[in-house]
Amino acid sequence: MSVVNMRLVSVIGFINELDSAALACASLCAFEPDVVDKFFKDANKFSPFINVNDAISYENMLNETVGKINKKISKSNNNDLMPKKQIAKYIISFKEKCDKIINKINFYNNEISLNNSVINDLKYFKNLNYGIKRFKDFEYMSVKFVKIFKPDFQKLILPESDDKFIIEKISEDNENYYCVIFISKEFENEINSVFKKIKLSEVGISNLEFTPQQEIDKLKLKNKMIDAEIYKLKDGIEKFWEHQKSSCAKVYSCLKQYEKCEQIKSFAKTYNDNFVLVGWVPEFKIQEISEKLDKISRVEYFVESGDELLKFSPPTKLKNRNIFSPFEFFVSTYGLPKYSDIDPTLFVAITYTIIFGIMFADVGQGLLLALFGLFLSKFKKIGLGKVMVTCGISSSVFGFIFGSVFGFEEALNPIYNVINFQPIRVMESPMKIIISSICIGIFCLILAMCANIYSLLKKNDALEAILSHSGACGIVLYSSLILLLLNTLSIVAVNPIILELIIILALIFIFLKEFIKNRVYKHEKISWGDYIISQFFELFEIILGYFTNTISFIRIGVFIFVHAGMMMVVFSLAKMTGQYLLTVILGNLFVTGFEALLVGMQVMRLQFCELFGRFFEGGGREFKPIIADIRILSKPKN
Repeated sequence: MSVVNMRLVSVIGFINELDSAALACASLCAFEPDVVDKFFKDANKFSPFINVNDAISYENMLNETVGKINKKISKSNNNDLMPKKQIAKYIISFKEKCDKIINKINFYNNEISLNNSVINDLKYFKNLNYGIKRFKDFEYMSVKFVKIFKPDFQKLILPESDDKFIIEKISEDNENYYCVIFISKEFENEINSVFKKIKLSEVGISNLEFTPQQEIDKLKLKNKMIDAEIYKLKDGIEKFWEHQKSSCAKVYSCLKQYEKCEQIKSFAKTYNDNFVLVGWVPEFKIQEISEKLDKISRVEYFVESGDELLKFSPPTKLKNRNIFSPFEFFVSTYGLPKYSDIDPTLFVAITYTIIFGIMFADVGQGLLLALFGLFLSKFKKIGLGKVMVTCGISSSVFGFIFGSVFGFEEALNPIYNVINFQPIRVMESPMKIIISSICIGIFCLILAMCANIYSLLKKNDALEAILSHSGACGIVLYSSLILLLLNTLSIVAVNPIILELIIILALIFIFLKEFIKNRVYKHEKISWGDYIISQFFELFEIILGYFTNTISFIRIGVFIFVHAGMMMVVFSLAKMTGQYLLTVILGNLFVTGFEALLVGMQVMRLQFCELFGRFFEGGGREFKPIIADIRILSKPKN
């Protein structure tokens, strides 16, 4: 049960070396910067570091350019860090080359779009067998090629207008007529004012020299030639990208690492021409960061132990073996331990696994759960899957003890006969199971109190460790109450007078805990009237808590019966339906999923409500280092 020892590293140096110091800290992958001001008494002399983060602007430029050519930047396996100037030069050059090709493609696409627009207009006049441009040469008449909204067409068919203009309908679609209008130039202004009152628009084909059909063929051929050019340009982009994608990935990776460095630099403070940067580093990384900082000239650093800086709330990093680390999920759900507290992961892993196995005792279903957990952890990368593997194996072990394989209680009899083992039959041993559940609860509660004593001693709070109801006096009181009950039930033979005296002494010490602490630490004087009343009710609550916490563990035995009962229901349904094998298979799958979820929640409840509160407070903050996956080959230069 351990938390990684942390060290506070304070880095001081000339402002010109801040980039190098930030890179060294980021490349450590285990440096969490902290606010400088709270560690220095004369922090009012410091000024914020004015940080210009050009890495983000270059990253946006690169992303935008790559997006324009419809590509994605892959992850780079090259961790060498490029200088900023080299990165900027590359991105600008890359952008210029891409923009040049993209602009050409856009120009060609616009040309095709314009050609298609003309083709769309011409198709309504393709029945004309003469060039359109010739109409411009008429001396007394102007010609318009127009489309007219059908309801407005009749407004132009007037007898008195025959000498002013002639309209010839060429073709139509669902909404419009496509017409040629010959207008006498003498009345052109008058007729144009009439046109403004209706839905009429001129078609831009008046400059075409050939017939409409010839122009259509000509434009289609031109579009094919442009498409060929576009294809060449796009093929050029593909070849260009194949040549550049690894470089882009490397540059992008470097930009991301520089961003991490900028995050670290944002925590720095300056005074005169110097900078100050502080951050937390795990103890096992101190030698590595020392080697990195020693290579930077005009920079000094100081290392302090996290144990000496508890008032600054050092971050918490849990350290557990692979078999126990998945159970950190349950701990973090309740809250991370403070730096000075113990890590309850080992306690949770052992007690959770054993209690789950007892409540879900079945060899077949346990293995099924373990296999499903293995699938989740290996293929879906779900951390909780490893917990399911451990709990599934535990369930199989206790399933062997209870003699259950997918609910069949006679399946393991040949093995039991060979090894001369007598399994516990659930329905034949109800009282044994209930009593065993209570004994498990008693053991877990005493174990939690021992963990609390260790935690308090680690925090140098010996009085609380001795006098607390979850400390030494609590263990004595709780154990004595249990023994007195067992003696009353004639289960054990102990002198009741001695037990009663021990209980009274333990109660007196717990009752006087606050008074003793007040005298030792010289706190303010207490009011005895209020003190006696509050401590009396607190003692009552403590004893009631011992009772309710212990009784709560009966749920372990209850769920053993629930499991057996659910399997009896499955077998009964199998006989009733006539589809015995199918019903048993489906029933086992349902029981495995439903009961595993239910048992998991109940065991978590036991942890949180009955055990955690006796030794674990939470309230710690997670260690969140800034990670930059880089290798600095030489001192970077801006």
